[in-house]
Amino acid sequence: MSPTFENVCQLIKKNEIQISAHGYEELTEDDIPVRDIISGIDNAVVVEDYPDYHKGPSALVLQKDRQGAQSMLCGAFQKTA
Repeated sequence: MSPTFENVCQLIKKNEIQISAHGYEELTEDDIPVRDIISGIDNAVVVEDYPDYHKGPSALVLQKDRQGAQSMLCGAFQKTA
């Protein structure tokens, strides 16, 4: 697992997450509840790691939704003080 995604998983476990408006729009369009993404995060597979992304460390992951279809999730995770 990438260090970037490991950090994301730790933040999710501590309930320290924030989803962008764009992220909510994409999930809504695909009829994927946020709880499905959060509950299935342990089974996600890192496809690409972007530790130096200009908006903050990011990881592109592959995860199955509640219907079994594969979906891609990309997030930029900014570090805060």
